[in-house]
Amino acid sequence: MNCSREQGTSFGKSLLMILNAYAVLSGFVVLLRGIAAVLVIGLACRVLRSRRHAEFSPTERTESENRFYLLSLLSTWLLGLSLFSWPLLYLLLQSYVPHWPGVMCIYGVTQIGAGSRGASRFLPGLIAALQFLKPAAVFVSGVWWLLYRIQRRTQTGPLMGRILLVQLGFGVLALTDTLLEGAYLVIPKREEFLFTGCCTSDISEQSDRSSAWLEALSDGLGPTWLSVTFYLVNFALVLALWCFRGRCRRCENTPGMILVFLGAVLVAPLTAAYLVEIAAPAVLRLPYHHCLYDLIPRAPDMVFGIVLFVVGACCVGWASAVRWLANRPETKDLARSEQDWLLSAGLSCYVGAFVMTFLEVSLA
Repeated sequence: MNCSREQGTSFGKSLLMILNAYAVLSGFVVLLRGIAAVLVIGLACRVLRSRRHAEFSPTERTESENRFYLLSLLSTWLLGLSLFSWPLLYLLLQSYVPHWPGVMCIYGVTQIGAGSRGASRFLPGLIAALQFLKPAAVFVSGVWWLLYRIQRRTQTGPLMGRILLVQLGFGVLALTDTLLEGAYLVIPKREEFLFTGCCTSDISEQSDRSSAWLEALSDGLGPTWLSVTFYLVNFALVLALWCFRGRCRRCENTPGMILVFLGAVLVAPLTAAYLVEIAAPAVLRLPYHHCLYDLIPRAPDMVFGIVLFVVGACCVGWASAVRWLANRPETKDLARSEQDWLLSAGLSCYVGAFVMTFLEVSLA
């Protein structure tokens, strides 16, 4: 069924705001996250300002410590809400699919508003920003939690200043994400012209690739070389993690952490290209359908493998952050212990994702 520009316009003008269970729940979470983020930013700024004074009276020191503990509780609350809001965004977008004729999956929803003259023209950009800000906020919150975990096992609190700065950054990211998500919820869903892509009814007129750089990377290597490169590079990263774990226990100063971190960063776009260009069409049994969003309802086990890739990359990033931010004499051994289990968790996630992806594509 084709949906013309005029049909999309007339339909969109009658649709102002979609209210369903997921939209109401998302709005409630947005409200809670906004309150928590504002409180975290305010308290972090206040504690940082109080730390500028060289001398504390006993009363001022007690008040500062109480504010820090309250800030930690609020940050924990915000961390939980941020983790919950990430999958909730995709559930919300999935619930929007039936509201537009011709839209077949989440990707089609992300293109609603493209080409519109009204406020809905901001909807695709808001979705793109949210898909970046949510994992960024979760990653920064993980850095805070790890530093705070190390700080609690010390006597003098040498990481206080760095923890406060990370908490402040976490609060700013969470508040920005909350404001953008709130804007997405309240912007009228009207005057949208359905983008002809992989998840609309007509896929013959334009390319169905959801990202130009993924298409360029795939076309540059070719399907065969993209698959070979994906497996070789991921195997090399797993081997590097295994070797570095043993080396970092014996050698205090080693540049291996930088190399492992850069390897994880470089592997990420290659993995994304392989999943979009090779794995998704094979698992979905749709050779010309390059869309990861369709894996959510149709291949949840493959989605779990993608989650393992993401968690593995985050573990490597968190291990790097702990090594660089907790390099004080008092926290050096504690940081090495945290780094060890983070790298072990990252290694397990990469191996699990690697094996699961290979089996899913081979058996498809």
